[in-house]
Amino acid sequence: INAEYMGSVESLKMKLVHVLAASLVVALSYLTHLWVSDGHFEISLPTTDGRHAKISRSVTGVAEIWAQNEEDWTFATGYMHARDRLVQIVFTRTVAQGRLCELVKDDDNLVVVDRYLRTLGLRHDAAEVVKSLKPASLSILQRYADGVNFYLNEGHIRPLELLFVGLVPEPWKPEDSILTAMLAHYLGLADTQEDAERAIIDLVKHNADIELLKSLFSPHLNTLDASTMDYIRQLKTYRKSSLPFHSDILKMVPQLKASNNWAVSPSRSQSKAALQANDPHLEVNRLPAVWYETISHLPHNDLVGTQIPGIPGMMFGRNRDVSFGLTFGFMDFVDFFIEEIKDGKVRDGNTYVPLKKQTSMLLRQRGQAETIVTYSTENGVLDLPLGWKETDVLADGYYLAKAYPNVEIASRSMEPLLKAIGAKSAKEFLTIVRGLGQGLNYIAADVNGHIGYQQTGAMPKRNSNHSGLYPMVGWLKENRWNGFVDSSHHTNIYDPAEGIVCSANNDMQVGSNTSRGVILHMGSYRSDRIKKLLLSQPQLTIDDMKSIQCDQISEQAVLFLEKYRHLLPKTVAADALGKWNGSYGVQSKEAVMFERFYTSMLAEVFGKHLFGFEDWHHVRSHTLSIAYFHMFDRILLGATTPEEEKLWFKQESRTELVSRLFKTQLTDDLTQVPVYGQLEERQMTMKNIFFDGTLPSFLHFDVGPFPFGGSRATVNQGQMWTDHTGRVKSFAASYRYVTDLSDPLVHTVIPGGPCGRRFSKYYTTDIDMWRNCQYKTLSLTANRNVTVSEI
Repeated sequence: INAEYMGSVESLKMKLVHVLAASLVVALSYLTHLWVSDGHFEISLPTTDGRHAKISRSVTGVAEIWAQNEEDWTFATGYMHARDRLVQIVFTRTVAQGRLCELVKDDDNLVVVDRYLRTLGLRHDAAEVVKSLKPASLSILQRYADGVNFYLNEGHIRPLELLFVGLVPEPWKPEDSILTAMLAHYLGLADTQEDAERAIIDLVKHNADIELLKSLFSPHLNTLDASTMDYIRQLKTYRKSSLPFHSDILKMVPQLKASNNWAVSPSRSQSKAALQANDPHLEVNRLPAVWYETISHLPHNDLVGTQIPGIPGMMFGRNRDVSFGLTFGFMDFVDFFIEEIKDGKVRDGNTYVPLKKQTSMLLRQRGQAETIVTYSTENGVLDLPLGWKETDVLADGYYLAKAYPNVEIASRSMEPLLKAIGAKSAKEFLTIVRGLGQGLNYIAADVNGHIGYQQTGAMPKRNSNHSGLYPMVGWLKENRWNGFVDSSHHTNIYDPAEGIVCSANNDMQVGSNTSRGVILHMGSYRSDRIKKLLLSQPQLTIDDMKSIQCDQISEQAVLFLEKYRHLLPKTVAADALGKWNGSYGVQSKEAVMFERFYTSMLAEVFGKHLFGFEDWHHVRSHTLSIAYFHMFDRILLGATTPEEEKLWFKQESRTELVSRLFKTQLTDDLTQVPVYGQLEERQMTMKNIFFDGTLPSFLHFDVGPFPFGGSRATVNQGQMWTDHTGRVKSFAASYRYVTDLSDPLVHTVIPGGPCGRRFSKYYTTDIDMWRNCQYKTLSLTANRNVTVSEI
């Protein structure tokens, strides 16, 4: 009895501590928020001629800036990024620098993150890029840094999150913006292709069925020969994933996995002007939202759009003449090479030459400082265990080296991004961005009714017989990269006859003069659906654009049912599924039944024959099935050669397998099937990126849980999954944007609000609108957005 009593007392004490701690969090958060003046304000820019940039807010809190030139506009943008998103930009920079254990917290988890980021060398590369910038670009980056630092020097109490870890932000520098851009491009973009290549290497090394592997990735592994496979099986060290660790702190970093964008010409528009729409798909189970919106007025230009906090310019938006947006182009920037090491040297032809060595000092709050060493060859950085030290010995044998043109990508990007926002036509805009280093699909439309598309990216020139999807031996010069493809060879589409242009992470490469830089992509389900809806109406409106962005019908599900509907059994559930239109709304039972069938078929085919059932669970949360699921569908739908069909379906034919799965999954008792939104994995919680759900719900740092519709193949993409580390991830519309070029209005919504401070009235401004597919309206015209109420 005494033990039970004492236990209850201890429990009560812990609850009291929790309440007191939560109360302290509330008090500190509120006080630090109040310290930042939220009224209507003007700031004086520290310039010799005493210019001023005026900043206020729209009704929903979007920052509206008046400036006399681009440099002052950039200064004001930096100021507002620091004011509203200081935690986001500071922690993103700290992650990219590999300084978490020095500045945030020293533990076994974060030291692995730091070691990994040091091996990427982003900090060193960012400094090199800054040295190569033209004076005009460097000046813009410096003015952005000046804006951030002007806020830091005003004497505000630091946000609660920074106070908690004792982090005093260092002054912002131009290389910090480059560093932020590098990290955003690598995590979730370049590493997507890298993960696929690492999976192939792992499967070969562990003697997976090569014919099945070649079939899955057909035709990209057709030239993978026995000699190369033998070298792969002899590799000394390698990692299975681009991110060999789990850390919730990476939620600070936007991961730009997928997106939709399109444009409609005046011939298909009710207003007789071009229409343009963007909805980038990123992680949305986070607060604050990834993007930061601004409205800006300059003497010769007006702008509405979004930035990534920490980076000047504009990623999506429009000026007076041009509207634009982008999707990830899935260009293959990452290659692996097999290197032979002997006596600490690397083979180059028939000789062995010294390795290039780079060191960096990893400082720690508690642990002993570490000297992190990376070794490079002519091809790339050696793939060694994290935390490799100078005293560690490189044993003779074969190693992987990873080639990734980080400096080339970044050095090509800043000038076009800053210049493009002033474009006067779609053609001018697309010509400017063509030289960008990042692999993107840009779409633009202008006030004169022109629409177009441009592929961008610093794509490596490879051996003509090599797809880039598997490693080549690195000591042969003919296997190495030979510069980069001239951007004039990238795909360009201008004023197409059908009157629409659309990209949705599908293969946009067309024509004989095209650089085949996209090896893997996300398939055409979303782009097919968007085009179908756009072409179904002769006169499209802004409301039609909004409706398409919120569409939840899966062309993937429709295609599977068209193929296999005749195999459905005579049951109540099967009858309902047979009549289903493919909608992944939260009230759909049919979506649940289809997902059960689809996941079972994946496991039966790929788990049994290629990956093994034990590993298939991890593959389901891997880039392969999250991003490249259409490759699996090709085999499941029978879009294969007769020889491939025999490889995958030996003991049981594809038709027999589908029939069996339908019978086991689709019973007469439909009442036992939950609706889609009731599934645990369809419950969305938007968690504060710093506290990550650790605070009591009544403090409202988080929003949710709430049911979340959509799927991997719907236009309104709604992917949610739990990775092998237990972290819940998502792809969904992180920003919705539509505009009609006949007027100055832009209709947008984000899953969050402008401000990252919990007690700001603008912390969650747009969430209800976002959930209900509603939009706010912003205007290019000055004084139509501003309110004098408290911001």
